[in-house]
Amino acid sequence: MFILFEGIDLFRDIGGVVTRNGRSVKKDIIYSSSYLSDATDQDWQIIKNDLKVQYIIDYRNDLEVKINPEILQNSIEINRGFCCFR
Repeated sequence: MFILFEGIDLFRDIGGVVTRNGRSVKKDIIYSSSYLSDATDQDWQIIKNDLKVQYIIDYRNDLEVKINPEILQNSIEINRGFCCFR
């Protein structure tokens, strides 16, 4: 699936990546992106409504957050730092 965002430079589905044990990550489950602080309202609509993103894991340091502040979205939980899912 190819999605053209207005403000996000890099956004990709990392599904299909093969793990060390030969299995692969499911498609349309985990995405990776550049700064979401550049996302437009239309971009957020795609992220929330089309892709159904519920969680964002933000690995930026404090300086990066200061330079590119987060745009909070009510329906998406944002976690700073490490997070894992069961």
